[in-house]
Order: sequence, then structure tokens, then C-alpha cells
Amino acid sequence: MGIFGKGRAPSHVAALVPEGERLMAWGTGPARVDGEPTIVVATDKTFIAPGYLGPISWTDLARAEWSDTLLEVVTLRGMQGLEPPVRINLDEPGSVPQVVWERIESRIILQRHIELEGKLGARVIAKRSDRKSKPNIETTSQLESIGVPAPEEEPVEWLVVFDAGINTEDPTIRARVDDAVNQLKSSTGI
Repeated sequence: MGIFGKGRAPSHVAALVPEGERLMAWGTGPARVDGEPTIVVATDKTFIAPGYLGPISWTDLARAEWSDTLLEVVTLRGMQGLEPPVRINLDEPGSVPQVVWERIESRIILQRHIELEGKLGARVIAKRSDRKSKPNIETTSQLESIGVPAPEEEPVEWLVVFDAGINTEDPTIRARVDDAVNQLKSSTGI
């Protein structure tokens, strides 16, 4: 099972892979509470765990941990922080834990915690986005003038995840976070 597994993926696993995506790993576990099988699929673009999560973009996964037979994934909930962890029992994990960790970590460019009220604050994260964009107009025009199609770029998404207890509606807090993000962008060139 999993990355370069022994043979091809079983048909019930392959059926979960969205069109245009490439299967990287899969794993299985005991039946869920509803009696359905536990199957987890990792593609080049998404994480899929029917009955638990997904399909969900790698950009929207905040972290994952693996212990014994338990895979725990945490997704982003926009500015409100993180969703509660989703725990999936996988007794046949294949390469899922490794691929999930690599896909999440490979997207993170920068991660900083900024203090806003005592030790409470916000985590600022710069991540490679799944959404492609064209380079700036000048570069595109220069390339197209010599007959070369402009490549797509992988833009950076800046995420702010507030610690519990921070008033995200407070304009002073928002202004401080905006300043911190702008300083990070300027100082890192990202």
C-alpha cells in the first residue's frame, strides 16, 4: 500500500481519486462506527478520508501527527484558528503518514508566532497555495513576444491563526496583525 505500493491500487481506492489527480499513497483501517471501511487516500493535490474528511486541499491542512496506528489531522478554520483534530485509526497505513507529513510541510515557507496580549497572539503562516497564477504582466508580455507561453506560478497564501482568547474583531488587534504580516513580507521578500 502507499507510495509505489505493491502493484496497482485496488479499484475501491482508485475510485476515490479525483480526476486529474495522481495517487501518492493509501491506507486502510478497521470499519468506522457506521460500518463502512476506513480508507485514506493521499493524492498530489488532496487528502481524502471518506467519513472523516475530504477531499481537502493540502493547503487547508495545518498539521498531522502519527502514533502507532492513529493518524491525527488538523485543518484550518480561516481566521478562527484550527478545527478540532480528526483521528483516524489505520492498521494498514502504507506510506500515508509519511506522504501526509511531507505534503503539509512542503507547503510551509514561513511560520511565526506574534504576541498580541501577553503570551497570547497569532500564528502567521506563509504557505504555497494550490491556486496557480500567471507571473506579472510585464514578464508575461516579454515571454509571449518571443513565442514562449508564460509559466504558472505557485502563489503564496498568508494565513493568520489566532490563539484562543484573542478578540479577532478588535480593530487594534487587526491593525497590529496587519502590520506584523507586512513586516514579515518586507523582511523576508516573500
